[in-house]
Formats: sequence, C-alpha cells, structure tokens
Amino acid sequence: MKLTALVRRNLLLLFRRKGAALMLLFGPLLLILFMNMAFHTAQPYSVIVGTYSEKISPLSVELLEALQDRQMSVVHAHSQDSCIQGVQDGVFTVCAILPPDLTVESGGTVTFYVDHSRYNFVYFVIESLTS
Repeated sequence: MKLTALVRRNLLLLFRRKGAALMLLFGPLLLILFMNMAFHTAQPYSVIVGTYSEKISPLSVELLEALQDRQMSVVHAHSQDSCIQGVQDGVFTVCAILPPDLTVESGGTVTFYVDHSRYNFVYFVIESLTS
C-alpha cells in the first residue's frame, strides 16, 4: 500500500509540470532519432571510393562504373600512397588498388584499404561489385 501511494504521488508530481511530462514522453524518442542519425552512415552516396591503378583496363572501368551506378563517389588518386593517405585523413571511405591490366581471364587481386572503424564499407563495396 505504501509503495503504490509513493509511486502515485511521484507520478502526480512529475506530470504536474507540462515540460517534465513532455520531456518524459519525447525525450526517449529524440534520443532514438539522434542515435539513428549518428550511426546510420551506410548510405551509398556517403561512400567515397578512392582508386588507383597503374594502368586502367576495360574491366577496371566497368568495375568503377558499377560503383558509380550504385551512387558511390569514385575518385582517382595520383598514386597508391596518396590513396592510402586519403583513407587515413578521412578523404576517402575506402581505397581500392586495382592491378594493371585487370582481365577476367588472367584475374587479379583488388586490394582494399579502409579505416579500422569502417570495415563494413569494404563488404558494402564488394557486394556492390559482385551483384
């Protein structure tokens, strides 16, 4: 009995002021909204892919066009070191180093460099290229 009276009294005190009642109702909703905005960064147009290749092959051009079709920004770096430095400085989200003369027959390894806090973007780019 005493516990219910205590809870009832505190709720009446809380809802007596309109500001406190509104903050109690809308505070958690605003918190969820701001957390969603802060952590929802996997949008395609926010991914900036820095690329470098000594020699651009037709397959490399097709891969880069596929990324652009997925609303990703593709920026060509002047050197491999500038591409990697761009990731470290936050200019690029992902750096993709394409091998020279990349073809389907001979294959090749595309090397991705990414900030440790953004590993999920590499999988996002790979999924965009494979689909």
